[in-house]
Amino acid sequence: MLMPSMVAGLPTTDFFRPRDAPRGHASGCDPDRVLLIGAGPAVGWGVTTHELALPGALARALAVLTDRGCDVDLIAESGMDFTGVSLVVYERDLLRYDAVVLMVGVNEALRLTAVHTWCSGMSSVLSMLRKNLSVESEIIVVGVSPLRSLAAPGLRVGALKVKRALMLDRATFELCAKDQRTTFLSLPGLSAPSSKNNPELLQYVQWANVIGEILAPRLTALNYLDGDRRHTLVHRRRTVEADRQEANRQEVNRQEVVDELHLLPGEARVGLQRIVSLVKQAFNVEFALITVLDHDRMWYLARAGAALAETSRAASFCDLAILGNTALVVRDTRDDDRFRDNPLVVGDPHIRFYAGFPIESRLGQRIGSLCVIDSQPRRRADDVDVALLRQFAHLAERELWKHLPNADEEKKSRR
Repeated sequence: MLMPSMVAGLPTTDFFRPRDAPRGHASGCDPDRVLLIGAGPAVGWGVTTHELALPGALARALAVLTDRGCDVDLIAESGMDFTGVSLVVYERDLLRYDAVVLMVGVNEALRLTAVHTWCSGMSSVLSMLRKNLSVESEIIVVGVSPLRSLAAPGLRVGALKVKRALMLDRATFELCAKDQRTTFLSLPGLSAPSSKNNPELLQYVQWANVIGEILAPRLTALNYLDGDRRHTLVHRRRTVEADRQEANRQEVNRQEVVDELHLLPGEARVGLQRIVSLVKQAFNVEFALITVLDHDRMWYLARAGAALAETSRAASFCDLAILGNTALVVRDTRDDDRFRDNPLVVGDPHIRFYAGFPIESRLGQRIGSLCVIDSQPRRRADDVDVALLRQFAHLAERELWKHLPNADEEKKSRR
């Protein structure tokens, strides 16, 4: 494993860590969605992809425990502290997440942050999370002890910093105990690897299993209480008068990302075109599209099938698809009151079947969808592989993310 160089006792950022799309993915139906925020192990020291780091390990652990799919989105930086987390919570649309796993405090312990300062900052973070998450969503706060195991590898951690980490953990435990949907969790220390090959992989798996054992039963309870909870929660929150300003802010942020799409280089469009061509073949449909919702219109970033005219956002199926956390599937438009009289159903291209999965920016703004369309209905339950559509949508997102501004640049552009 490559070791970090040292500057004033803290690691620099030019060493071994993932540089790919910040997400872990596990296939399956009715996927849960988790947001992992923070520093320490969340950064992914020692591996080159997030699928091998904590996001991927956690997604797979939860999928095994719940028998459902799982996506773990990641926002992590080596220097992130509770101030950085506050900015993330403000910027991100959290309504789509079933749970948030918070890994913060490593940097505060290393800086010997005063306990009262930590309590004030963490109280603010937890308050913001509770306000911006759906009422059923879970919050897992991971402690920073044992600090020598959770800090960046190669970093010198003295006894005083270890003691401060324990003090911060005790304070965090008390803060979490005040809210029944917030859980404090301590991770085990580094174990002696059974093999010299990729010991980090084993540690991420171990940590993921510990988090998964706490989180999985709660996600399953949510699923039992409301099998279609994601659509319901988003709809309920966005139709409440008190949340309209937040919805308007999210739409402004979403549109700023959409404006960047007009500047995509040709190589990005070629890559997306390959994806929709594969999707069309895989689903055996007349059209496969990557759509973009741009102000009051919908246009196509890539498409496979006969030429389709640009349409209004009000008439588009994708305007509804971006409100959910999973695929919008309409097996027969004539049997669905929402679409029976839609101009795209009664007129060209005479849509009878539609399935679409949201396409997101790095910060989670839903810019459009990957969708498949046909003029023939598909009424059988096994006619639509939603898990496969989701995988193709994630593939399209990763292609987009190569060419769109990264998360830090997006945040700066909106300040």
